[in-house]
Amino acid sequence: MKFLLVLLAFVAAANSYEFQERLSIYDRSVSSQINDYIESLRKQMPCGFPGLGLGPLSPARLSHRDVALSSSGLVLAGEIDDFILYGLDDFDFLVKINLVLSRVNFNFHWKKVHFDTKYKMDMNTNNRLNAGRNGGAKFAIEDLKVVGSAKYNIIGKLRLKEFKISATIGDVNSEIENLSKIKIVNKKLNQIIEEWILLAVNENTSEMEQMANSFVVPFVNDLIGDATLTDIIAIIAGGGGGGSGGEPEECVPPVAPLTDEM
Repeated sequence: MKFLLVLLAFVAAANSYEFQERLSIYDRSVSSQINDYIESLRKQMPCGFPGLGLGPLSPARLSHRDVALSSSGLVLAGEIDDFILYGLDDFDFLVKINLVLSRVNFNFHWKKVHFDTKYKMDMNTNNRLNAGRNGGAKFAIEDLKVVGSAKYNIIGKLRLKEFKISATIGDVNSEIENLSKIKIVNKKLNQIIEEWILLAVNENTSEMEQMANSFVVPFVNDLIGDATLTDIIAIIAGGGGGGSGGEPEECVPPVAPLTDEM
């Protein structure tokens, strides 16, 4: 009897190990498909996604856009011209899925995202301070890391249960002309902008997670609707391309003029 119990224990352990190995292999297979899909999207970004109505995203161009901001005591109104955003496709990433825990972990790293533009801006305050500024502007974010996880449920309807994401920035470089007519003051104002953005992002990771979870979970579940896990995997397996499914075509970045769409 003891021999049978020991034998059953070994069989159970062997089956458990085999089951775990099979799950591990399937985890890697699904993770590989997701990573391949994201890589296809990254390669497509210079050409955009015509099927989704999106033009080239790397670089992303905007010929003109009016800007307006109003808050207590401050009114800003102006415009930007010849806006060019670089580096959206210059990132490394890793996505891992754990089918047992129904969890996806992801890690993205952009080396540098930066833009050049020309601006005009008028500012009015409650104390009747009126100021008009215009000039060139360059702005860069370096070493941008975005990490997070998502938990989902496949019992019954496919649903996103939890979404966590946080970001950190290594450095910020602001070169906005004519914030002040005094050169040294202009430099100091740019430094203040750099420090404020670094603090706003790096010191608020927990708040960022809460905001992302409260917004992303209902949005994604509404987007999923009645789609099943099989439907989602089929979409992923279909590749990135131009947003119409099927085999993706090689992206040949167009030489296009500035447009009003991004």
